[in-house]
Amino acid sequence: SLTPPSIPSTSPRPRGAGWQHKKLTKMATATLADMKWLARWNDPEVLFGDNTKYESDGGEGFDVGRFLILTVACHSFYWLVHFVSKATSTTYNGLKDASGRSTWCAYFASIVHGSTICYWSFPTVFAHWNAVTTMTNFDLMLPGMHKVFYLFSGYTLHDLIIVVAYMDGKPDDYLYVFHHLLTIAVWWYVISVDSFFALGAMMCCVEFTQPFLSLRWLFYEHKMQDSIYYKINALIIFVGWWVLRIFMLVGFMGSIVVAHALTSPSGIASHEVPIVVAWACGAVLQLVWGAKLTMGFLRVVFPGTFKKKKRT
Repeated sequence: SLTPPSIPSTSPRPRGAGWQHKKLTKMATATLADMKWLARWNDPEVLFGDNTKYESDGGEGFDVGRFLILTVACHSFYWLVHFVSKATSTTYNGLKDASGRSTWCAYFASIVHGSTICYWSFPTVFAHWNAVTTMTNFDLMLPGMHKVFYLFSGYTLHDLIIVVAYMDGKPDDYLYVFHHLLTIAVWWYVISVDSFFALGAMMCCVEFTQPFLSLRWLFYEHKMQDSIYYKINALIIFVGWWVLRIFMLVGFMGSIVVAHALTSPSGIASHEVPIVVAWACGAVLQLVWGAKLTMGFLRVVFPGTFKKKKRT
């Protein structure tokens, strides 16, 4: 994706005592509490619709209200996982600090998010496979993708809140922040200019790996590193990452960008530049994280080899 990888390391990634999450959430809720967009929270169009109703009511471009409602919905689910886990899970209650419990809930939310995005995106891409794989311009539209882009952007803002609340200054933290801001900007731009939907749909398909990345950390917390399930999950992540994030997002989409630049009379148009730049940034992130993930996979398959270098 330009998807948030949130790659769990072989051991859980601790998050330091940065901003207090509850305080941050309370401040954000107080700021947004009296906004008119909250009245739309029970409108099915917010989750399932395109932009037709919004535009017929005088709206234009990106529906910020819808985006914020979906952010609140994702964050509410995250807190629901907190409450349910506290009442039912000994593993959750055994986690040592708030950042660990937050990561637990964030990964459950990630599993639901990634599964939903893929459930909506893959059928659309497969239904228009010939058009997608032979397109010579970026203007190809695919039906039913508005809801995917809005949910993706809302979830990403929710996850960004958690990343910022518990970041502890590690380089990956800043990559996550950059990735999340870039992702939100991409979906805002795609919807605002009403174009690039086919490219966006393929970006969404790489979310296939996200639930398995989250499961990896949860398996770890359940002390299942030596189980066949952990190894199968690692294999799915490895294959999925290389097929979808490297070969498709980096390679195939890169070939589309190059072909479009070479065949279009005007090359890359000015309104296409932000998408091309965003794709290039996303491609670099996938390669960086893919290298780390591949080494992690090799450590699972060949224990005792490819050991991490100790920092001095």
